Amino acid sequence: ASLTGSGKGLSFNNTATSLTVDTTGGVTGIATNAGTVSLSTTTAGDITLNQNVNVGTSATTLTAAGRIIQTARAITAKSLGVAAVKAVLLNGNNAVGTLAASLSNSGDVFEFTNDSTNLTI
Repeated sequence: ASLTGSGKGLSFNNTATSLTVDTTGGVTGIATNAGTVSLSTTTAGDITLNQNVNVGTSATTLTAAGRIIQTARAITAKSLGVAAVKAVLLNGNNAVGTLAASLSNSGDVFEFTNDSTNLTI
């Protein structure tokens, strides 16, 4: 999805199945002009980021009933909120200013790479 209006955001809940950010119809990933993005799976399913999520100076929230996995792309956001039942693997070239995270399944891993921005947790 590409939202060009200033501050226009996107909220999507894929209730019982996995959700993948990818390329479709010639549009790659998710980009906003400082609009928030909220992606969730509420009763089952993973979130997989195969393409970039770029909200610039706004916030991104990822909430999964399963895992959250990033495949070498980037999340660009002023803040990122992450909540998952299982493992979180966000090892792309991320640029996030503030990170808040919750992992509810004991023994699962949380990995986050933030190469180009100072990070507050």
